[in-house]
Amino acid sequence: MVGSLSIAGCINLSAPASPTAPSVTEIHPDPTLKAYVDELNTSLARGTNLSQGKANSTHWSQWEEQWLNDTAVNVGYIESTGNLAHQVNETIQRFATIPDASAFVNTNSEGLKLISTDPSITAEGSYYNQAIGRMPTVGSSYSNQVDDAIAGFYETPSKTIVQVDDMVMSYQFTPTSTATPSAAPSAAPTATTAGFDPILTKMADALSKQYNTTVSKWPKNATQDRDTITVSVEGANGKITTAEISNYGTTAAATGIYKMMATPISNSVSSPASVTYFGEQAATVALGHTPTTVNDYYSKGTGDYAGLDNEYIQYDQLFIATTVTSPLT
Repeated sequence: MVGSLSIAGCINLSAPASPTAPSVTEIHPDPTLKAYVDELNTSLARGTNLSQGKANSTHWSQWEEQWLNDTAVNVGYIESTGNLAHQVNETIQRFATIPDASAFVNTNSEGLKLISTDPSITAEGSYYNQAIGRMPTVGSSYSNQVDDAIAGFYETPSKTIVQVDDMVMSYQFTPTSTATPSAAPSAAPTATTAGFDPILTKMADALSKQYNTTVSKWPKNATQDRDTITVSVEGANGKITTAEISNYGTTAAATGIYKMMATPISNSVSSPASVTYFGEQAATVALGHTPTTVNDYYSKGTGDYAGLDNEYIQYDQLFIATTVTSPLT
């Protein structure tokens, strides 16, 4: 099982809070964790899921990688079969000890179904073996996914959490429309992508300056019907916000997406006090005016979603879907 960032109502039009610029910290990826991430990328690039034999019918594309700190990284990609697909967003963490990893899984798997306690039969165990040179001895996997042999696997948002020794992979799957993409992940687009949405280009530049970080541009292609930009920033409270931003062309279209996404889901609660109005400053620059339609819905994870929140924000025709993760303890 390969596994993801979920994109999850109330409408809040109160005055936006001033964003806090994150501190800039040099990251030195943990060598063992980096070896695992590199092996995962390589395996998906050649179109293989090491434990499930999906290579003949399942494809992976649009790899994106964002290191959060030395021992945690977010990766994202599209998994598809035929005309069915979902966005996979995965946070991979390496803990100081195996018991620490097990404790994290026990806390964050509440409400999920236990799939296996044998790490050697999981894709993650196989990637670990390829990267580290031995099979993991301790592990478990939990999920609320339906059987991946049916369309529901691609059509229903879901969550999976997997442990292999001292590593934990937390996945969220979000349905997306697609035609069959190439199995090879795309290289990250550059800031000079020709023909890229000019409003998103301005917003990317503004976000990059505001947060002193890299903003990735993803041109529309066979697996997505519009240009998007993505960025991850760490706030003063240590929480990581990972945002995907799209321009829907009109306020009405963006409002429709906002209303669809800003709906309560299982094991989450609306938290109006938590709204951040992330990206408002950059949106004002990109649009050339102060947005007149502003909506912000913050969904706070509870139970199996504890520590994993979602925020959905609209600025006129712009829509932002974020995942907010708590700092590691």
